[in-house]
Amino acid sequence: MVREADQYFAAPMERLVEAVLFTPPERWSEERIAAARADAHRELAIWETAVAGEYLAGALSAADFTLYPYVALVLRMGKRKPGLVTGDLSGPAISAWTRRMEALPVTRKTWPPHWK
Repeated sequence: MVREADQYFAAPMERLVEAVLFTPPERWSEERIAAARADAHRELAIWETAVAGEYLAGALSAADFTLYPYVALVLRMGKRKPGLVTGDLSGPAISAWTRRMEALPVTRKTWPPHWK
């Protein structure tokens, strides 16, 4: 699962980073952003079916700590680009998983200072 997150979710997330964070807003390509968002949405739909209990593999594992930073960065980009992160981006299982991951003390402890 770690490799799946690194291989498949990281790619559309990196395209979003390029299109939103590393491109000035006045030069944003809505088509490019929409394509990367659609790819992230498709990948999260696959992860939606993989959640095995409270965490991705059942018990909290490396898989959770691999996928979560990618998802968190996409959510952060949603603050910079209104409409990027909408209710349809992830399903109920991934949304609940994200809230559980956000609530972990280790998550808050390791949050980048400029994200607080």
